[in-house]
Amino acid sequence: MNTDELIQQLANEGAQQPLMHPIKRALLWYSGAFAFVFTAIYLKGFRADLLDKLNETDFILETVILLSITLYSAATAFYSARPEGISKYSSLPIYLFMLCLVILTIYTSDTILHLNHISHAFESLMLACSCKIIIVSLLPTIVMFYLLRKGATIHQKKTGFFAALSTSLYAYLFMRYVEPVDDIFHLVLWHVTPVMLLCFIISYASIRILKW
Repeated sequence: MNTDELIQQLANEGAQQPLMHPIKRALLWYSGAFAFVFTAIYLKGFRADLLDKLNETDFILETVILLSITLYSAATAFYSARPEGISKYSSLPIYLFMLCLVILTIYTSDTILHLNHISHAFESLMLACSCKIIIVSLLPTIVMFYLLRKGATIHQKKTGFFAALSTSLYAYLFMRYVEPVDDIFHLVLWHVTPVMLLCFIISYASIRILKW
């Protein structure tokens, strides 16, 4: 497209309403996603030992860290959806939060590292857990990418990765509140693995999804 054609296209489209600030867009999406996930948890039913878990500082801290990662990831995605926004928002805190979450999970796990536990995690084929994470994250992901496409990112992979991280961790949080399982090998194999797969698959798919 040459300059004259671009000018003519912009003239035909008319004035475009500017996007909201990325933080406002992130908070708007975050509120809707939180309401969606809470409703899903309520309909599915809370885990039987939830009251006991809510009295555990470690479980509350895990929830706070997960919510922090989802919010910061969403904000990073919305910032990076603007061509000039990627350098204004550091993604370092996300990695620090995730490191804290890993350390907390390992420290609070009552599972002793043993080959029997690992083999049991593989033998108990719990694909239903992974499928639930994928299904619950589907609608928030669609809404997130609909909003991201209103921008003009030149960092499609990074934008898609953090968008997927935000939505899939919401689904991970959903599973923590409905499934009474705290075995670290089960969580890593059937909960964390699908989250990371979703992040990498969507990040590469974003090259086409967020193309403009």
